[in-house]
Amino acid sequence: MELVPTAWDYQFGRAKPYWVLVRLKDGSTVYGLWGLSSFASDEPEDRDLYIEAVFRPTERGDWAPVEDSGGAWITGEQIAVIEFRKLTEVDYGE
Repeated sequence: MELVPTAWDYQFGRAKPYWVLVRLKDGSTVYGLWGLSSFASDEPEDRDLYIEAVFRPTERGDWAPVEDSGGAWITGEQIAVIEFRKLTEVDYGE
């Protein structure tokens, strides 16, 4: 059994796409796609995330892509909680 030092390393070391809700310490939330082009730092002193696509919640409760989004970079100091939601299909344009 391989020893994984932190839950951060475990979750972000897996090559699985998820919808993510990143709740920030200021109370705001970033909605996004954690996919093949996303990145999480593995430096314990300098955690940060790059989420490849940003979404916004709609009045119907689903998520719509933010037009012309180039993703979002979030410093670890800003993050309070990250929620991962399973997804069944992602079109990477391949």
